[in-house]
Amino acid sequence: MTRQREFDPIRALQTLNRHEVRYVLIGGFAGKVLGSTILTVEGLAKDGKLHPIQEGFWEEHGLQCGFCTPGMMLTALQILERNADPSEEEIRHGLDGNLCRCTGYQHIVNSILYASRKLREEGVRAIPETAGKGRAGGAGGGR
Repeated sequence: MTRQREFDPIRALQTLNRHEVRYVLIGGFAGKVLGSTILTVEGLAKDGKLHPIQEGFWEEHGLQCGFCTPGMMLTALQILERNADPSEEEIRHGLDGNLCRCTGYQHIVNSILYASRKLREEGVRAIPETAGKGRAGGAGGGR
């Protein structure tokens, strides 16, 4: 009898080589992605400093129960990578498909707007160039 792995929301959405992917799409193909850069929400902070998206979720109260937070944050990175200054409407459209049962999404949208401002002020990209570097097999924060 094989033991099934419990659903892990942290691994549900990841960034593979700077592109958003659902874990269920790559989970069975681990050998094929070995050596690729996989970014998870745990791999965002650098030298003990929160990434602007993490800081935004903290400052703007985008964190609720935490179940959807990793997916929301990584989706937000993709939104901001494509458009450094998105409107609320563009953010809401970009979040389509990510479900949060705790909020009306306004705090999450505000969190992303916060991160957008901060990233532009700092002049850096949403997805760090060094994301996942130096980890075993090239994985950046995966478990």
